[in-house]
Amino acid sequence: MSRPSLIPGITLKAFWPKSKAQAQAVSASYQKAVKAYREGPKAAPCTFCGLVSRTNELVDDDARLDRDAGQRWHVVCSGCHAYLRVGQEPVKGLLAFEHGFYAKQTRLMHVDPVDGPEAPTLNALMRSIGMAMAHDDSKAEAHRVYEAIADAESVKQTEQVYGTNLSTEMGQALAELAKEPERYNDREEALVGMRLLFHPAVLRGWGARLLQERGGKANPASWPHDFEEKLAAIESKLNGADRIEGFSVVPQSITELDPDEDDRL
Repeated sequence: MSRPSLIPGITLKAFWPKSKAQAQAVSASYQKAVKAYREGPKAAPCTFCGLVSRTNELVDDDARLDRDAGQRWHVVCSGCHAYLRVGQEPVKGLLAFEHGFYAKQTRLMHVDPVDGPEAPTLNALMRSIGMAMAHDDSKAEAHRVYEAIADAESVKQTEQVYGTNLSTEMGQALAELAKEPERYNDREEALVGMRLLFHPAVLRGWGARLLQERGGKANPASWPHDFEEKLAAIESKLNGADRIEGFSVVPQSITELDPDEDDRL
């Protein structure tokens, strides 16, 4: 089955609610739709990566948040959802304005546009790491794999390509680009190698929910071997086989961040 490309973007200013009352109405509508999805007869796959899970979320066309009726909902996993709202802040207390927003819990990373892993593939790896982080038998190995991906060289490469590894700054740049609709609509070519690296706390949250959903049927004891294979593959695609040892990180690397301390994020 062919799936649409996952193109990084933002919720455009024109698609935000125009008042507090509209925001509350949108959030109520969203919450009702999410509840119906999660309690429905069958979980649906993520539009972009195919993950079938009750933990999936919903997104309207163009990730817009200004429709409180007649939405065209698409099922998305948490990871893919974040690509549609790069660097944007959530509105606390309103569910529709919390899902997909990870401005302070993500950093950017750059991969080879041709040979690098696609965003849905990297998201699948992130989920696997998150499930392992959420289980005592495999959390140490999971953090080792994560740090190999989030190392200093990856941060340096991202900053060289985009001038930053901060998703908030990329979100601001996309907002400026959106003032020229034709350029914004053509952003895929410039961002084809951009990926999101989620904070370990975010991944653990995803992993815990997935483990609970699967009733503990997964076997974490077998995951370290799987991680080694995945790590070797991802490192090869990142052209960084010589970076597997050391796992050093530099300032602004996501492994140094505490997601509960806003002044550091």
